[in-house]
Amino acid sequence: MTEKERTRKGLKRLLPRVLIVSGVVLCLSLASVYLATAIYVRTPSAARQAEQILTDYLHYPVTITSLGLTGGTLSIRGLRIKSPGEFKGEFLSTRSIAITPDWFAFLRGRNIFREIALRELSVTISRNRRGELNVDQLIRDLSRQKGGDETFIQRLVIRQAGITMEGFQLQNLAFNLRDFSTKGTTGARFLLTCKDVDGDILRLEGTGRLGAVPSLEMAFSAPSVSLQALAQSFGRKAGRDLGSSKGSVSLAIRLHERIVAAQGKFRVDHLPLAIQNYKFPVSGELDFGGRYDISGDQAFLDACSLRLNGIVDIQGSGT
Repeated sequence: MTEKERTRKGLKRLLPRVLIVSGVVLCLSLASVYLATAIYVRTPSAARQAEQILTDYLHYPVTITSLGLTGGTLSIRGLRIKSPGEFKGEFLSTRSIAITPDWFAFLRGRNIFREIALRELSVTISRNRRGELNVDQLIRDLSRQKGGDETFIQRLVIRQAGITMEGFQLQNLAFNLRDFSTKGTTGARFLLTCKDVDGDILRLEGTGRLGAVPSLEMAFSAPSVSLQALAQSFGRKAGRDLGSSKGSVSLAIRLHERIVAAQGKFRVDHLPLAIQNYKFPVSGELDFGGRYDISGDQAFLDACSLRLNGIVDIQGSGT
């Protein structure tokens, strides 16, 4: 065996060892970086830094109780956003936010989130003396920002949420969104459910796509809802008692090529109606279908019918 052959044979034996050692060193380095990051994220200093970043970005005072990093998921606990300026109270608060990015996609410069989960979200929209809403400034600031790269969210989950606005309240909200993209590369699916103060379930679901030619198809349904409970959800604290009257709602809306089409049915049963000293229950049903042309600013009522107590029957259409 020549010297050259012996050298080549030695290199062949050495190469696997070098690769193994390099792999071990790389894994240990990545583990050390992850461990150091996980330890730092849990410190109060990291929470204060995140507060400052979010405050500067949103222009709303932000506080955070703590941060955490488990596996590939970043956790934000106790996030609170106060209303700006002369507004009182909080605009938004949540018990926890769990963010799971696609880290390999992030390293390639793509904004992809596998899952974002919010728990016990509370949103309060208030108005000041000039009639401005505490959310107006946030909407203006976000609308002025440039689009940037497309962001993908494979799954967004909101559990145990509530919204309050000038007496109107919706509690026990749950929201699921899948395959969302900010520029419409993918079509998104969504489902929103909630309960009124009487426990009746309201459901909104559909599909949609953003982009140059946005589209939307959604359906709202409330198979059986107490009118008294519905009135209380909208802030009605006093007034005529609606008794045990019930109602149902089904509404379908479709946006395609700048045409909005809607079809719905509303029904009420045993709604107490008083005329002078006489009281009698009213049951009725309203069916309608119509379209709105956004480009031409034209509305069309394709069909409409109203039936009351099985006696009155009114039908019509128009533009």
